[in-house]
Amino acid sequence: MNLVRIQPSITQKEMASILGWNLASVKYYITKLKDKKYLTRQGSSQKGKWIILKKFN
Repeated sequence: MNLVRIQPSITQKEMASILGWNLASVKYYITKLKDKKYLTRQGSSQKGKWIILKKFN
């Protein structure tokens, strides 16, 4: 979530690189956050941006 706050246009691939995770792990956690309505993506996967819908504790 901090990466999204800092850079809303970050891609999942960039997140994986910064965190030192594999892409599948990032996709898994992003899906969980989207399912719980914490996060959504506005626009395309390359040109869009992440929107934080509610605070994550």
